[in-house]
Amino acid sequence: MIVYLACVSWDAVAGTDRHLVESLGRRLPVLWVDPPMSWVGRRRHGVTVTRLTSAAPGVTRLHTVAPPGVSRPGVRAVSRSLVRRQVRRVLAMYPEPVLAVVATSPEPLLTGWPDAARIYYATDDFVAGASLLGCTPRYAKLALAANLRAADHVLAVSDTLAQTLNRSTRPAVVLPNGCSPEHYHQVDELPAAADVTLSRPIAGLVGQLNERIDLTMLEAVACNGDSLLLVGPRYEQQPATRRRLDALLERDNVQWVGRQPFHRLPAYLAAIDVGLTPYTDTAFNRASFPLKTLEYLAAGRAVVSTDLPSARWLGTDLIDLAVDQHTFALMVQARLREQRTPELAAMRRRFAGQHSWDARADQLLGLIG
Repeated sequence: MIVYLACVSWDAVAGTDRHLVESLGRRLPVLWVDPPMSWVGRRRHGVTVTRLTSAAPGVTRLHTVAPPGVSRPGVRAVSRSLVRRQVRRVLAMYPEPVLAVVATSPEPLLTGWPDAARIYYATDDFVAGASLLGCTPRYAKLALAANLRAADHVLAVSDTLAQTLNRSTRPAVVLPNGCSPEHYHQVDELPAAADVTLSRPIAGLVGQLNERIDLTMLEAVACNGDSLLLVGPRYEQQPATRRRLDALLERDNVQWVGRQPFHRLPAYLAAIDVGLTPYTDTAFNRASFPLKTLEYLAAGRAVVSTDLPSARWLGTDLIDLAVDQHTFALMVQARLREQRTPELAAMRRRFAGQHSWDARADQLLGLIG
């Protein structure tokens, strides 16, 4: 069994943790551990699920609880202790030995597991993104240092992040994000999502709309008159970002369809011709590895991205990289007018197939033997 101390809840937008664990679960049992929710919050949000549920084939989900104010400095240590206690109580119910404990949580949860391989997997630069987590950079640094000290193996989602971690610990292994090629291999045979009303060709962004997205790039695409489809939830925090998003969505050639479940994404990728990865140039984003880039390629779509280190790391000319909004919009326009031949789509799919989540799961299991 693998214990996976996740960074986010299983119900969050499917990202690194969930995709990787679903692949691991097809190989051996996994206990997914949700971040703790206070018992007050559970009642307020109507959370009445049992403590243990089946999340996916081979994956059991543990809903952990903690006192109110789980994000407050004085309560964090109590919450961590309670999480460990709840995990051990569940493990006592299972005959399988624990092969490894994997922590992607920014909390220092990796200490106290002497009988298993301890793996810290940095899926984001939590020090650079401390404000997004509701903590101070100082706390984020202390938590990171504790996890690194406790880890037998250190993984990082990008080469940039690995280099950052290497300055303070043993060399980190790059375990980048992947994709699910089988989820998108029939996109061209699917009808486009019925609620998409834009005229073709369409450029599309699949993912969360927040301050990480460079709205300047999207505004430039819309100003060119090209159709722009946005698929994903809005989580902006700044009033200025909210106003700009509202103005963008008011355009006739822009459509937002909100958050969509993972199983419906192929229908929306069937509607678009070019996938967009427009990230702002921040330390947090430079250390990231956007999922969407590989998913676009798995669907056979062209990709235009801002000049992210992770996109360069992939080492392919199948991704167009732009350094400013003018170049970004021109690249999108050129790709929209390009004929998508079966040969070109197959080339993109083959490349994405080399970066599947199954390959990432095998890499992780190989690391821990």
